[in-house]
Amino acid sequence: MYTNLVAKLLSHKKVAVFSHIRPDGDCIGSQVGICLWLRLNGVHVRAFNQDTPPENLRWLGDLFPVESPKSCDLDDFDAVLFVDGNQLSRFGDMAENLSQAQIPLYMIDHHPNPSDIFDEMISVASASSTCELVYGLYEAHDLDQLIPAACKALYTGLVTDTGSFQFESVTPATLSAASDLLTRGRFRSNEIIDKLYANKSRGQIALLGKALDTIETHLDGHIASITVTQVMFEETGTGPSDTEGFVIYPLSLEGVMGCVLFREDADRIKVSLRSRSSLDVHSWAKKINGGGHAKAAAGWYKAPMQQAKAAVLALGEDSIKKAKNTINSILFLTLLMVSALLGGACSGSGKYDQPSGFTGSQENKGQSLSDLLGENTYPMSNNIEMKDDSGMRGLSEEQRYSEGRQIPREAINRSRANAITVAVEKASPAIVSITVTELQTGFTPTRDPFFSFFFEQRVQREVKSMGSGFIISSDGLIVTNEHVANSNAKTVMVTLPNGFSYEAKILGSDELADLALLKISSDTTEFPYVEFAPTDDLLAGEWAIAMGNPFGLFADGQPTVTVGVISATKRDFRPDPQEPRVYIDMIQTDAAINRGNSGGPLVNSNGEVIGVNTFIFTGGTSNGFVGLGFAIPSERVQKIIEQLNDSGEVQLAFDTGMEFSPMTRGLVRQYGLPPVPGLFILSVNANGPAYESGILPGDIIMRIGKERVASQMHAFALMREYDEGDLMSIRLFREGKEYETEMLLRRKVAQ
Repeated sequence: MYTNLVAKLLSHKKVAVFSHIRPDGDCIGSQVGICLWLRLNGVHVRAFNQDTPPENLRWLGDLFPVESPKSCDLDDFDAVLFVDGNQLSRFGDMAENLSQAQIPLYMIDHHPNPSDIFDEMISVASASSTCELVYGLYEAHDLDQLIPAACKALYTGLVTDTGSFQFESVTPATLSAASDLLTRGRFRSNEIIDKLYANKSRGQIALLGKALDTIETHLDGHIASITVTQVMFEETGTGPSDTEGFVIYPLSLEGVMGCVLFREDADRIKVSLRSRSSLDVHSWAKKINGGGHAKAAAGWYKAPMQQAKAAVLALGEDSIKKAKNTINSILFLTLLMVSALLGGACSGSGKYDQPSGFTGSQENKGQSLSDLLGENTYPMSNNIEMKDDSGMRGLSEEQRYSEGRQIPREAINRSRANAITVAVEKASPAIVSITVTELQTGFTPTRDPFFSFFFEQRVQREVKSMGSGFIISSDGLIVTNEHVANSNAKTVMVTLPNGFSYEAKILGSDELADLALLKISSDTTEFPYVEFAPTDDLLAGEWAIAMGNPFGLFADGQPTVTVGVISATKRDFRPDPQEPRVYIDMIQTDAAINRGNSGGPLVNSNGEVIGVNTFIFTGGTSNGFVGLGFAIPSERVQKIIEQLNDSGEVQLAFDTGMEFSPMTRGLVRQYGLPPVPGLFILSVNANGPAYESGILPGDIIMRIGKERVASQMHAFALMREYDEGDLMSIRLFREGKEYETEMLLRRKVAQ
């Protein structure tokens, strides 16, 4: 993950590093940490931030100075690195103007939905902090370069962005990094904690007291808020930076799902959001000019305080509703599991029968889940005293242990909507059924072998096949597999879930990646489409939804949905030398994928595409699905279709400067070569990257990166993972010995 960025950063002589406006501990800590690393590796580096850091963070400037940028400061830098933010607007006006600069822009950050303006980035939304990612960069390059100053800076970011290691984002890797920083930095945790939190002024304590008095609850007690006004700042002699950490206090109230800090700034109301449940505050923040993480986000609203409060809370109602549906689903599934366990344990079979002994009133039958699980729920015992007017009769011991339990219909109906149904509803309009007509050549059948040998004639016939796909833009771009639609197609018809059909044009297809890009058009219609989601933070065990038209069963275009989990990621399949397709970094799922599902999307629980359903593995046991399905990850799909849309084909962004051939028995015999699997180098351009890295004609390439090369097509697939300017590691076999080298990739040069 870090190889490309490390190589590019260290290729520059002068680098400017920006951190986001209104800086916090993770922002300045990661900035100081990366600047110390660059300086240690011989790069001239300066750190910039438009705003002055809060008083409790200014000591970090003693480790590495952070300056306010001036326009003339950036004239002689040959690259800019942005940390702890993924949109240029987060870094101030001067940084935003760099979008027009003719120098590379790099980024390291842990927030979702990064901008595509950066030339190279490390973006991991599941990381606890940007400081954890910078620690990973040190780890990938050389951990011994972690000097004490860098350790203190990075530890500061870990502490502040995890709530002193209390937040859900903290993982064993986070704690391991923290432990290593303490060890290498030779300091105690309380040294940093004291600098951050043990230097409060009387004014700051007074401000906190006034803010705590404003705590109130909203939306049926699901949301708590805390408010800070300009009057409070004036009365206590404090400012906006002194509200750091205030948002956490309302979150400790019993029963709340999340909380909001409303802070009155000079020209707007700053809104900070936190969650401790299934409430997604990132989607909420996007509605108020902001964003962040599912558990922590921020935005702003321009209006007087009371008006802003009402508007922000109203905009959060949909997020609250979705979170409550998720909780209801979990409660319902838990109840089902408990009922199944109790029913199975009592009856010995787990079978659910209609309880004949139930004679309660209609009102009793309509009990809610909370009633079933409330304080009137009794433990099982041999003697439960029943009231005469209860509308129920006591069951004999035999009946108690043999009859099933009826779950109220009302409770079931309330919990039908869940994260899966919401995701399906979001993605379904963009799923299409694809019907391809091909011309295939055959021969006229005859029973006379002699006649057939001399007079048999070729005939062409139309053959139809079906697959799936999905729309990725409002103007009708569609992604599917190459084995569904390719250049052999005579016609390609696409049917949408609304029943409308369109003839599609194939813009391009790539057999190696098994991807194709189609286009449908309409003068009057904007097509529904789905968006891609990154897959670098996929978790084994999270929901996966396969959508498509299995076996081409349904002509109406309505997609079929199957649900499973992510079984594994980064699955590579060693290719058959005769097989033109190569599959790398595949997503494995147990969501059922059947014939006709090929080309359809694999969707996450947010209704976003994480992969293209491509093939199943049957292990020779059957022709159907056995729980092993594989999808091409979204990052690879986007990379391929971008080129298909531009030029109709996929080409390497660089030239290696060498020609090679797969090792064959003929080559082994002809040149007396050792029987080593790999690629035989036929020629090398004396002006190319291969020659510069020490590769010579007659060498045998055994590995590219960490992968053993299985065929020529496999080699091209592996090379596609690199871009111009990357370092590609290669293992060679020469004269009985193995060698390692690195090739710096660049554009094609003349012979």
